[in-house]
Amino acid sequence: MRVALAFAIVAWHTVIVSYGIDGQRSLALGPTRPIWAALLPMFFALSGFLVSGSLERSRTLFGFIGLRLLRLLPALAVESLVAMVVLGSIFTSYTLAQYLTDGNFWAYTSNIFGIIRYYLPGVFLENPTTQVNAQLWTLPYELYCYIAISLLFVFRFYQSTTLLITACIAVQIAVIILIYTRVQVDEGTVRGPVLVLSFLYGSLLYRLRHIIAWSFNLFALSTAVGSLLLYFPIINALAALPLAYLTVYLGLMNPPKSPIVSSGDYSYGIFLYGFPIQQAVSAAFPEFRHWWFNLIVSAPIVFLVAYASWHMIEKRALLLRERLKKLELRYSVLRDGLFSVCDQALATGLKSRWAPKRLQSPDPSQGRENP
Repeated sequence: MRVALAFAIVAWHTVIVSYGIDGQRSLALGPTRPIWAALLPMFFALSGFLVSGSLERSRTLFGFIGLRLLRLLPALAVESLVAMVVLGSIFTSYTLAQYLTDGNFWAYTSNIFGIIRYYLPGVFLENPTTQVNAQLWTLPYELYCYIAISLLFVFRFYQSTTLLITACIAVQIAVIILIYTRVQVDEGTVRGPVLVLSFLYGSLLYRLRHIIAWSFNLFALSTAVGSLLLYFPIINALAALPLAYLTVYLGLMNPPKSPIVSSGDYSYGIFLYGFPIQQAVSAAFPEFRHWWFNLIVSAPIVFLVAYASWHMIEKRALLLRERLKKLELRYSVLRDGLFSVCDQALATGLKSRWAPKRLQSPDPSQGRENP
């Protein structure tokens, strides 16, 4: 499911790398608007569903956050370096010396830490769009999702179904107010806060997976309602819940997978490398800037690079889980010891300051009469 959604996003990006932002906006505002607008909310909803499972399997929040960082940062760091060193050096219009000494070249390294930069000096200047990796705009919102679910867990909202539903409703209202008060040009797609909301609804559906029915009728209703709401930019945040349900429904169908697809998790690699590779194809074949040509040429390259990223970077990074477990054990011991000391200090303070004197234990060294 994640691979299918990732490649659907690659197909969506063929328009902007071939015809520019105006061409993409024209498609997004057309009758097929719900198809393109639904892709990222569905991707985030599925992520919320799966990440919640990871959270519940983790022994501590420390371990959960550590696994998320292991999953995201190594591959992101490599992709950023590949874009800077390989793609940038090939497709820049600057001399190599100018390129490597330009401040924007070094500023691009901030992508490794989630501070997103979209441009490299002199790179893709003749393309319909000059961004090196426009897809990275969603990365900060993915980090917000992990922060949100961690806070919900710390403050015990996640563990309570009622409180989690309340939190999702509160975020839903906040997102609608934000969209209404901060009007932007209608691009035909959803805005970043809607992605966080979709993630939370995916998490909620995971928590309610034993209660909510897996129903074709609900799937059909969710598809119809979600598609209708996506036509209206002011209220398209209301589509997050029905889109989350239809995503989970499709994901749980569990269709047969090819041996290649089932041999690894390639969705993140497709997400990271899709746009830069499509930009490179657009730059290499300017006379063939058609969406279908870009898709035919880019798709196999993207998958091969994602395959290499999984087996050479992402999978190996996850082998550090054993070290993470040791750190998690140390963290648990330190946390338990710290909480124990704090509890004892608090109990002593409460006893000495707030307890009535008649309830305090007498000090055996005082109050004794000398014989």
